[in-house]
Amino acid sequence: MRSSKSVEKNLLTLKGFIERPGDIPVLLTAPHAMGPRADLLTGEIAYRVATEVGAYTLIATVSREDKDYNRAKWRDTPFRKRIQEIITDLLKTHSEVLLLDIHGMEKPIASFDEITVLFGTSGGISINVDYIDMLREELEARGIQGEYAFMEGPQYMGGDIVSYHGKISRGVHAVQLEIAAKNRKLGERDLIDAIVNFIRRWDLTQLYTHELKKTAMRRLLKDAGAKRIGQDAPDVLRDILESIIIQTVVRAANIASSSQRKTIEGKDIRKGASGLLKRNR
Repeated sequence: MRSSKSVEKNLLTLKGFIERPGDIPVLLTAPHAMGPRADLLTGEIAYRVATEVGAYTLIATVSREDKDYNRAKWRDTPFRKRIQEIITDLLKTHSEVLLLDIHGMEKPIASFDEITVLFGTSGGISINVDYIDMLREELEARGIQGEYAFMEGPQYMGGDIVSYHGKISRGVHAVQLEIAAKNRKLGERDLIDAIVNFIRRWDLTQLYTHELKKTAMRRLLKDAGAKRIGQDAPDVLRDILESIIIQTVVRAANIASSSQRKTIEGKDIRKGASGLLKRNR
């Protein structure tokens, strides 16, 4: 009789992937994590990021030479079906879902040697451009250059995972991240931190976009003494408050992290807000 570990291993091989459950509307996939011809360490990157932020993760356990999950012909596999199942389930309770498809390129692209991360967006239609700008900010803050893959050949534009599952009209925002080998080294933190911070900012954006309702903004304006309120005033106030809240929480998280703490405390939020207000004076 086979051991439970042997049975579990066979089941994973049969399904063709490893899954990590999540608790936020974010899914990371690594379809080329297994050799031969693996995108080295993409599975580790997906797993480490997902562990830190609580995202869902699917990591392939078969080689692309056997089944390339990033191609249309393999949509009817457990890996691809599971992607759609997770997205469908998340859309029942969230208005938007973020899908990050992690890949690797061996070296920076020839035309821009300094660019080491390419954003594959199916020609710019698979994800809101504001989210890419947010990701680029986090990368550049850590000295990593990212750029759209419009002119670098179809292999970087985003494969079938992004083009098939990414549907902005349905609230699914997907991007294929082509990461150069220099940013996929063991122990490399800058790339991980950039993606983690991006996901946290995106998740906060989702939260406050839906929590800071127009009615609440109108009430704040009235409580402040407004006699009449213009049609666009609640939306403008909400956008400003969202920006301040998101920046404050991200700064507070960084302060806690620099102090080797996982818990964000009140003093971190006060310090984060204080620094933000001083900067905007």
